Amino acid sequence: MVACILKIIFIRNMDNFEKKLQNLPKLPVPKLKDTLRKYVMSLKPMISTEELSRTVQLVNEFETSELVKKLQEYLEKRAEQKINWLDEWYISIRYLDNRLPTALCSSPSQMFPLENFENEQDRLSYTAKLILGAAVYKLLIDRQKLPIDRRGNIERDMSQYSKLFGTCRKPCSPTEKNAFYPYAEHIIIAHKNQFFKLQLFHNSHPISEMQLLVQLKSIVSQPLEQGIPIGILTTEQRDTWTSVYEELIKDNHKEVKDIESCLFLVCLDCQMPEVSNKMTKAGMQVLHGGGSKLNAGNRWFDKTLQFIVGNDGIAGLTFEHLLCDGQAVANMVENIIDFVKDNRSRDIPDVASTTSPSKLHFHITDSMLSHIKEAESNFNKSVDNCDIEWFKFEFFGKDFIKNAKLSPDSFVQIALQLAFYRLHGVPGSIYESVATNKYARGRLESLRSFSEESVTFVKTALDPNKTNKQKLDSLRLAVNTHKKSSLEAGEGYGTERHFLGLKAAAKEMGVELPPLYFDSTYITSITDRCNSSQVVTKCDALMGYGTIPTDLYTYCYNVRNFDINISIFSFKSNNFTDSVCMKNAIISSLCDMKDILLHVNQ
Repeated sequence: MVACILKIIFIRNMDNFEKKLQNLPKLPVPKLKDTLRKYVMSLKPMISTEELSRTVQLVNEFETSELVKKLQEYLEKRAEQKINWLDEWYISIRYLDNRLPTALCSSPSQMFPLENFENEQDRLSYTAKLILGAAVYKLLIDRQKLPIDRRGNIERDMSQYSKLFGTCRKPCSPTEKNAFYPYAEHIIIAHKNQFFKLQLFHNSHPISEMQLLVQLKSIVSQPLEQGIPIGILTTEQRDTWTSVYEELIKDNHKEVKDIESCLFLVCLDCQMPEVSNKMTKAGMQVLHGGGSKLNAGNRWFDKTLQFIVGNDGIAGLTFEHLLCDGQAVANMVENIIDFVKDNRSRDIPDVASTTSPSKLHFHITDSMLSHIKEAESNFNKSVDNCDIEWFKFEFFGKDFIKNAKLSPDSFVQIALQLAFYRLHGVPGSIYESVATNKYARGRLESLRSFSEESVTFVKTALDPNKTNKQKLDSLRLAVNTHKKSSLEAGEGYGTERHFLGLKAAAKEMGVELPPLYFDSTYITSITDRCNSSQVVTKCDALMGYGTIPTDLYTYCYNVRNFDINISIFSFKSNNFTDSVCMKNAIISSLCDMKDILLHVNQ
């Protein structure tokens, strides 16, 4: 009876979500000539005059091609027929068809405000509050009581929130699947590489804080040895994991299903080794867990949400990127952190009865042990190669930048470019993700924030012969140029997703790609030296993520009123990149830009 009621409520809520999507505008298909104009402009600071001349000719041929006209018409017709012409292609190309591992390649992680746990009781008390904060947030989603996301007066798409809980990516070949368990009432606690099923809801009501605390204590008080790190298998390349997965579920179907169908995981971690600062330590813990000897096996990276709580005050999460982007997750985290801080869990009453947590008993064959050892070796090599630096820039934040009548995001983007140039002596092409969620099922556009104006500024800023007035004028022009491009990308008028759509259309139509896609300058245009994203939250939190190519940096930043949290990721194996040196270059660049603004008359 209860399951039937839950199903009725869920179906009704999904219908309401669909109705709300219908009320949002559709993602536009940019005009071909506008995209090509922006494409040529973006190439100017990257290529030689001779290459640019050849590219202009190739672009003209592209624009007048009958094939390209048919591809554009295909997109426009698709846009008329679908809620969002891009989202299915985007999800397939970027995630479901991607055979690279999720851990350190696509799954971002977020640290929460640092805590101070004096003992295990403190940690478990915090964990109980955190779990109940997530449970109450899920109820808000289910009952459609979340405040509407807005930027100014513009309503934002909320469909990502409905898939935060109870979802799991499933390894398949050649393309993957996503499983959704909307009626789930349990969570999984991972502790010492062992998994425990904990019934969080009873008849759609969460258990109380004290009832939950009793259950958490019963798990950690068991005399457990460090278990076989079965979860490390989820870090493997997706074809490898697909093959191993089929073998694993032969003897462990129920155990795997319990994990896949849970609302979320909670990973109670052992302590990480000390590093340069606690924020960097937190970044390592939430991104990779320190490898298989520490916490990397205490995970199931296919789950959309995994909350992580260390025993030294570090807490955070890692999330699978398929169904949700960073800002939706950060908004959820901010709500949960407020719930914990305000001690709202005390208002949740006891339920009539509870079910004791049950340990999942896996049957591990010799063959599976061999797969686990191989996965450990592969992931540990990746972990050892990570060069991670997370830090707080404390000299100023959003208030100072806005008082200078500049965009905080654009200001930081230009600072990142200045930092790259001062460290490496060459301009660095930088990618920034920009949300298009003002549209139904909008996700992210790729903004190439690298411009002629930004290159001019970084050279001017580091030239001792330039006056401060020249530097100031160049700074304002660079920041405002970026802001204009960012606004256009957020309106759906970027270039990269348009090119992706034309390419996908060619595949569906069964025609060859136009020559432009194979040109060296097009390859240059989509080759980054830096990958960046702003994820905003008022609480003292920070998100970060890894990368695929080993020759670039990734940055994520949270610009708060009086400080800026920044994460940097690169690989040690690359002799070009260095995260600590980049950290110092970013600090110097932000400070230099502040000085330029303060010394207007010099």
